[in-house]
Amino acid sequence: MEKIEISEIHQLAKNIVELEQDVKRLESASIIARSLSLKARKKQLKQEKKRLDVLVKLYLEQNDKKFKKISLINHKILVTNNLTCKPQFLPYTTAKAGSDHFLGEVLPSGDAIVEFVKEIGKGLPKKYYVSKFLGKIDYLGSIELKVLNIKQTILNQHPTNYYGSINEQGIITLKADTKKLEVCKTAVVISKLECQGVVSETQLKNFLENREQLLQIMKDFETEIFNELKN
Repeated sequence: MEKIEISEIHQLAKNIVELEQDVKRLESASIIARSLSLKARKKQLKQEKKRLDVLVKLYLEQNDKKFKKISLINHKILVTNNLTCKPQFLPYTTAKAGSDHFLGEVLPSGDAIVEFVKEIGKGLPKKYYVSKFLGKIDYLGSIELKVLNIKQTILNQHPTNYYGSINEQGIITLKADTKKLEVCKTAVVISKLECQGVVSETQLKNFLENREQLLQIMKDFETEIFNELKN
């Protein structure tokens, strides 16, 4: 993994401050000026904040012993060979071919909802079903899945369940239960996956408490970075 330098985080934080100032200025500008630039600036600001969170996570993994220790504990809590995810569908035309890219997170219940993201994914062909997903879950419970394999279906058949595992690196593998295929009236695509018991009941309290600690460490670190910019 490439080493993250604190200077890179400082520069990104500086860019965010400047973008926030631009947004405030545009919000008080004329309607014409706002319509041209405000939407673009807000989108850019949102993207930069996401980038900052990613960099801060990586930096803390590399440089903060407490953060690293807690994150490793949560990775171990997530390890399972009994992952079950139930797909929900939308008509092919309604979903406009759906997506091969899914994002989600672990809920306070220990279950997870993972939904397709049209903006960053590719549409899936008609008359096919997803036979395999591959993805990753991090120590905060954030999930990213991508379609790895698809299979052709003649009668609009689709799996009712996907079974899989999560390893210690957070790699998720999900395979369709091809023994139980459901026939749909029309062509459909998966809109989301409902994954049961991603975190076991016995480990849920520990996982959630650890997640809160990690998020607080990140928040405190980012607050310190922005405070330094003010001085």
